[in-house]
This record gives sequence, C-alpha cells and structure tokens, in this order.
Amino acid sequence: MHARVRAQFKEQPPKVMLLASDTDADWIGASLMKALRLKKPEVEFCGAGGPLMGLQGLESTQTVGNPAAIHFYMLWQRRQMVRQLLRQALIERPDILIIVNASAWALSVAKWFRRRSNVKIYFLDAAGPHLAKPGLVDIADITFDTIPHNKNEDDHLFVGHPIFEKFAEYVPTGAARPLSKVGRVALMPSTFQTTQQMNLLSKLVEELREDHPRLEVVIPIEDGHNPRSFEPFAYLSANYVRGPEKYTALGHCDVAIASKDDSNLDLVALGVPMVLIPKFGFKLDKLYQTIMRGQNVTPIKYWGGEHVIPELQAHHSTLEELISMVKPLLKNGIDRKQQLGTLNKMRKSLVAEKKTASTTAASEIFSK
Repeated sequence: MHARVRAQFKEQPPKVMLLASDTDADWIGASLMKALRLKKPEVEFCGAGGPLMGLQGLESTQTVGNPAAIHFYMLWQRRQMVRQLLRQALIERPDILIIVNASAWALSVAKWFRRRSNVKIYFLDAAGPHLAKPGLVDIADITFDTIPHNKNEDDHLFVGHPIFEKFAEYVPTGAARPLSKVGRVALMPSTFQTTQQMNLLSKLVEELREDHPRLEVVIPIEDGHNPRSFEPFAYLSANYVRGPEKYTALGHCDVAIASKDDSNLDLVALGVPMVLIPKFGFKLDKLYQTIMRGQNVTPIKYWGGEHVIPELQAHHSTLEELISMVKPLLKNGIDRKQQLGTLNKMRKSLVAEKKTASTTAASEIFSK
C-alpha cells in the first residue's frame, strides 16, 4: 500500500470510493462493505452503487452522486456519468477507489483517474472468461485466492465470484425438492434482447405447454424494467420477479434458458439446470467447462454439448433443437440434492477459513 495512504489511515478514517456496475456488483459491493467495516469500523464510504450498498451506508456517507438516481445497473452504459463521478472524486480525494464487477469501461476510466491522482485502485471482479488471459486470473480456481492483475504492478485485485456467500443467503429450503408437478421454466433476460428472440422463446413455451398445460414461466427483471415492454410475452402469464425474491423463484424452477450473462452463476448456486444459447452463451460455456475440469465437481448438468444452438433465429429447426434440450429436463430433472450438498460443503469450508471473496478482498485492501 502507498506510504501516503498508510499515513492517512493513522491520522484519519480511511475513505473508500466504490463504483458498482450492475446488479451482481450491488450484492458484491454490499458484502465488501461489511467486510471492510469489520476490518476498520471507522471506514467512510462514498461513490455510486445500488440499494443493497445503500443499506450498508453508502447513501448516508456518499458525496458524489445518488445511487437511486444513477440506476446503478445501467452504470456501465453511462460513461459520461462515470467520468463526472471520477472528476468529483478528485475533489473528494478518497484513499482507495474500488470498481466492483468491472465492465469494459472500467479499465479506461481507471486509467483516466490514475493519471490525475495517486489513489490506490482495485477491481473487485467476478472471475469471468474475459479475465482468462496469462497473468490475470485462473477461472478454474474458485477458492477466491487473491491473484494480482499484473505481476509487475499491484494496482488490481481480482477475486472469485462470491457465489458461495450469495448461496448461503438466498438458497431456498425447497431447492432440493423433486420436479414440480406443473413444470416451471425460467427465461433469463439476456436471452431475449430483441423481438425476434422473444418470439422464439414464446413459441418454445407454446410447444412445451402441449405436454405441460400448466407450465409456469418465471422471468427475473431489474427494478427499472417494465414488464409491459416485453410485449411478445404478454399472453404467457409469466411471473416477473425482482430483487431477492428472484432467487427463491429461480430456485424452484425445473430448467432455465440462459446465456452468457454472469448473473446466471446464481443458477449454479441454486442447482438449477440450464440450456445455454451459444450466440450469447459461448463465454459462460467455457467458464463452466473450466470450473468442472479444474474442481472435479459438476455444479450444473450441462445440456447440449456440441449440438447447442448456433444462433437465436426464429426458424423451425432451431426451435425443434431448443425443445429437444428443454423437454428432458422438465421430464427427468437432475439430482439437485447432491449438487447443492457439494456446493454447500465447499462454501462452509471457505467461510470457516475466512476465504470468501469479500473477506479476502478486505484483508488485501487494508493490509499493512
């Protein structure tokens, strides 16, 4: 840690600025704030994040923007607002800047900030495929060990996705239950980004309801999204879920249609089998393969293999192939009890050793 930062910590409470980029970042940021406060109760927070971070004190101590006004989960699309926050941060002069769950914009804005200050900068990020490069992070290592971004620099801290911390709080008591009698399928938001994709998934539900007339559809959405904007789904009688309740709803699904969105790691923690659509799911596919190869455990039952759908296009063969992968999961299911037991055992071990993502990061950030 820089000498200037160490000296300031001895004289006054450390000020930590956090920037959260999406929904997962809000949860990760809130966990990190708890861990940082345990290490140094006098720490002060400022920056921009979501409602969970606000509950941990970000809103009451921040001086550079309002999380509620920023719509934190769209922050990565608002570079001008990020730059404005960083300019104000130059005035606030935090001791440490932490960018949580960094997206593509993070490196550029961090470099901009670093050129104008001497503040310690950390990236607290989910261990994703976009980091799987030499010298960055081994995504097969989900023990959340601290790995430097660059061997020649100490400006970046990458830790694993805090999936086991989230698992402890959100896994529903009925997650290990047998298949539902009516059938429940989740449509993840990243799979219907266009009207064409929504029409395809609507046709999928129609076909599935021929065998499961009472099939329930669960769609998790962000707080700022309006269900009416998903017009092709209007007649599906879908259950739109937000916030913490979405984890309970997803945990009771028999199958999920998913893509590369990192939030789908929640499905792993909940033991929900999923069908991946490679046009959007290639990176997530590689991540799962690496985790399974490196840990000798199978957190999900991966369906599709080499025969996964190459495109999300509304033609008959693609729809048939998608149906052929979803139907077996609705009919036969998987052994969730064993999967959840393995995940829970690993989580308890990490928590007991205080090696969760947030505690590891807090120890590194406030190391002497």
